[in-house]
Amino acid sequence: MIDDLRLGITAARSTWHSISSAQRLALQHTADVGGKLVRSPLRPCYIGVRLLPQPSRLIRVLTIRNLCARELLAWDGEILDPESAAVITERGLFVLAHGPMPDGGRFTG
Repeated sequence: MIDDLRLGITAARSTWHSISSAQRLALQHTADVGGKLVRSPLRPCYIGVRLLPQPSRLIRVLTIRNLCARELLAWDGEILDPESAAVITERGLFVLAHGPMPDGGRFTG
């Protein structure tokens, strides 16, 4: 328990269980498509950069903004439009790796 706290695993689990299921799916999808999302020119949403065999999941702008506010994603757009792209951060990858409880239980810390 003390090692989990010292290593940041407790913080990762707390973060994982404090975000919504849509944010969890968006974070996982970002990692699955190579770690980068770009804003769609046709709709107010983000799509994965790397093409998958299935159609890319559409992610709402507000979901991406919330993940950036928690430093799980970071803006990676152009200087005049920083929100045109977002990338997963090291913290986001750590939360993905250690956030979900191993047995699928609920975090109580």
